[in-house]
Amino acid sequence: MEVFFNDQTIGKIIDWFDNGAHDVFVIQDHDGKEILIPDVKEFILDINIQENRIIAQNIQAFLDL
Repeated sequence: MEVFFNDQTIGKIIDWFDNGAHDVFVIQDHDGKEILIPDVKEFILDINIQENRIIAQNIQAFLDL
């Protein structure tokens, strides 16, 4: 699935895992860097399986790491 933030694709989900509290998406960006984003309402606005896309929000801090 592709992940979008501010109407731009930031990468694709390459894996996910359960950390005991919730799922965490492992996203590989266009430069090959891995970004971990928790699957919680604070960060994931929408998951659209039919369109194969996830809309993220409030993740600027994850992108700046």
